[in-house]
Amino acid sequence: MTAPAVVLLPLPAADTPLRRRRIRRRTRAVLRDLALPAYGVTPEVLARAVADRLGTEIELVEHALPARGPSGATFADAKGYVVFFQSQTSVTHQAHHITHELAHILTGTLASVAEHTAPPDPDCEEDAELVASIIACLVGLRAERVRSPEPTPTLTRLAAALDDYAERW
Repeated sequence: MTAPAVVLLPLPAADTPLRRRRIRRRTRAVLRDLALPAYGVTPEVLARAVADRLGTEIELVEHALPARGPSGATFADAKGYVVFFQSQTSVTHQAHHITHELAHILTGTLASVAEHTAPPDPDCEEDAELVASIIACLVGLRAERVRSPEPTPTLTRLAAALDDYAERW
């Protein structure tokens, strides 16, 4: 699967002076552009705003991921994105997992679950954590249970690929 080419939040190079400050500033600008409500920003509201801005779909799917594997993962294709997040944790932690995966979408730093046999790049994950934390603080992210879509053959196939990847973690 290939990710849609639009990147709303390009990251500065690793050696850029004041890199974190620039990431915060760019994240604020992206959030302003998303026209989020002043309050009540839940993971679903945030995902819908990102999807609308990208002109694509983002499905949020709760999944029992192995404890030693990733807490979330995102698949992408021409239709859009499917964000899997850990079902075996608190709603607050789930909100963070979803926001972290949305940060990967915004920055265009999705790893290929099908191709990797080792854990993802730590620098890429640190950037996604930074962006997710900035988003949560700026929008006052409210943790709320996300309702997963009904299982489909595609979601079942993606979940199996994710489980296989988590086993190789």
